Amino acid sequence: MLPCDFTNWKQNLGSNLRKLRKSRGQTQAQLAELLEVDTTTISKMENSVIIPGLNTVIEISIIYGISIDNLLSASK
Repeated sequence: MLPCDFTNWKQNLGSNLRKLRKSRGQTQAQLAELLEVDTTTISKMENSVIIPGLNTVIEISIIYGISIDNLLSASK
């Protein structure tokens, strides 16, 4: 068994991304600018329509100062 619950990692990523962005008072447009993607891409990531590549996941973890395992695991 893995130390973190990655069962629903795709949904967790989207949900955690939205929570992190909102907790920092950022708009989707502001995060999109940091990641150099379209605003629609942020919306799709937050709604688990698309899954970002590894480089983007790493960038998100750096921007928000969160480990990748916490980004992908269920919020507590």
